[in-house]
Amino acid sequence: MQLTELRSTLKRMLDEDGVYRPDNVLDNSLNDGYQLASALSQGCERTVSFTYSVSTGGYCAYLPSDFFLPVGIYAEGQRMLPVRVADLYFLNVSWVDSIATAQLPPTYYWTLGALGATPSLWLYPRPVVDTRMRMTYSAIPERLVNDANVPKIPTEYHYILVQYAYAWELLKERGPLLANKAYREFVKFSQQVNDLQAIVYRRAPDREWQMVPWDIEAVRRKLFNVETPKQQEPQQRDLQDLTA
Repeated sequence: MQLTELRSTLKRMLDEDGVYRPDNVLDNSLNDGYQLASALSQGCERTVSFTYSVSTGGYCAYLPSDFFLPVGIYAEGQRMLPVRVADLYFLNVSWVDSIATAQLPPTYYWTLGALGATPSLWLYPRPVVDTRMRMTYSAIPERLVNDANVPKIPTEYHYILVQYAYAWELLKERGPLLANKAYREFVKFSQQVNDLQAIVYRRAPDREWQMVPWDIEAVRRKLFNVETPKQQEPQQRDLQDLTA
């Protein structure tokens, strides 16, 4: 569904309750639901290809600003395994100094700074040559701006944006009857988000290794950064060859 269709559906639902909102207010509520549902379900995915360069020290590569959690990462066509930093000491007590051989790509990966402005990808063992990478990741998407924009979550779940926005606009009316109705819509929204998350997790078991950051203030900053991206510093432009 395009943004204009989502807005028209929301308008019709609110009209039945005698509630009117201008288009920009409805768009904001729909976008809030879009980004919240994407973060909770991890249902918005992107795939990028880039080169992990050793010219900058070979320690990490900076990721796109909308990065949230990794789904699958491949080094030179070989699928990598997720690992927690604390677990690396069980693999090698001197893992910090470990370097991969030129013949074999690194085996493990982890990510840092998912809720910051410059999330990064780290590999173990550290590569000694530039390594071609392909990564599918869960994103916190940019907000829908044009009427023709389409949410980047499965089509059958587009309606949850309307459910969230409908519940939120009813709640703003503060009447007890509409507040109860808003609560029921929020419950429906939560159930649909849980269903989408279950589908996503069954398809990508690597997500079980990722620790979801539930710092609400950090999530708020992340959403703001995605909405109004800032210019990156030159030394952080390691992904100039990203391909969507």
